[in-house]
Amino acid sequence: RRGRRWVSPFGKNIYLSLLASFSGGIASLEGLSLMTAIAVERALVRLGIEGIGLKWPNDVYANGKKLAGILLEVTGEYSSHCQVVIGIGLNLSLSEQDAAEIEQPWAELKSLKPDLSRNQVAAAVLDELLKVVDEFQREGFAPYQQYWAERDIFMGREVRIIAPGHETPGVVKGVNRKGELMLRTEKGIEIINAGEISVRAAD
Repeated sequence: RRGRRWVSPFGKNIYLSLLASFSGGIASLEGLSLMTAIAVERALVRLGIEGIGLKWPNDVYANGKKLAGILLEVTGEYSSHCQVVIGIGLNLSLSEQDAAEIEQPWAELKSLKPDLSRNQVAAAVLDELLKVVDEFQREGFAPYQQYWAERDIFMGREVRIIAPGHETPGVVKGVNRKGELMLRTEKGIEIINAGEISVRAAD
C-alpha cells in the first residue's frame, strides 16, 4: 500500500490468506484487523516466542521490530452479507540481502527460535486465526480491548499519526470498543480510524 511492498523472497517466509464470510456486512468488521494480529500473537506465544507486541492497526512486532503484517480485502454490502480475505505475511527466514529493501527495523522467527518449521508456524497461525474469526463473529472486538492495550508497543508513548497531507502528534491511550485508536492530543482525546495512515514513534 502507498507505494510500499512486502519483501517476499520465494520459499522463505509465510504468506497466507483466509476467506471468511460475515452476515453483518462491512459495518460489522470494526476491529477485525486487530483481532487478526491477536491471532498471530497468540500463535507465536504458543510456539514459545518471547517479546511479541502489537502495533495498531494490524502489525505484529518482536522485540520492537516488525515481524508480521496484515491486510484485509473486503467485498460485499455495507449492511448485509460480505466476504473478507484476511492476508498475513510473516517473516520466517530473511537474509540481510533479502531484506535490503525493507525500510524499517525487521525481525524473523529463525533468529528467535531456529528449530521452527514453516509448516509448524503456519499450522499454529491458522489454528488461532480460525478460533479468532469464530470469536469475532460472536462477540466482536470489544472483549479484547484490554488484551490489545496490554500488548500495544506504543501504549502511553508519543507518536505521530501520518496521513496523506498532514501529521497528528499525540500520546497513545489504547483503543476503543471498535478497535479505533485513541490519541491524546492538545485538543483532547481524538479517535483515529484505520485507513491510509501510519503510526510512528515521535522520537
